[in-house]
Amino acid sequence: METEPKGPGPGRETLICDADLVQAGFYPAELSEDGIPFRWIGPRPIATVFLPPLGRRVEVTLRVHSAFVPEVLEEVRLSLDGGPWVPTLLLQGADGRTTLSARLSAGPMAHLGTLRLDIDSIRAESPRQRGGTDDRPLSLALSAISLRALED
Repeated sequence: METEPKGPGPGRETLICDADLVQAGFYPAELSEDGIPFRWIGPRPIATVFLPPLGRRVEVTLRVHSAFVPEVLEEVRLSLDGGPWVPTLLLQGADGRTTLSARLSAGPMAHLGTLRLDIDSIRAESPRQRGGTDDRPLSLALSAISLRALED
């Protein structure tokens, strides 16, 4: 089973989690030390991303840049256009990269040429609660969201 699109092509898309990402429930985009853009989900653990309309069934892969609350990685779930919440599959690549993947069917919501992806990352905590200086409630930091259309 292929779990992440391998680049552009028909029925595939990768969205970078930078300042241009059409979203709600994320903090502003940041850059890692090695120049990779990412966004933290927060202040609530629920976030929304508007996706290109690749079809009513898609495989979604979230590339995790960091997890402030790593214990929730196995509990993250996704919903497409108000469809059922689907648990993600946690994958650790040989390169150390963490991804979360799920196959989703769109629900009844319609969004004028886009698909609405809802991400439930279960819980957010402030680094200050763990002795840090950042007051923002953080959950997961995502660097990219990859999509692959599935046949109906």
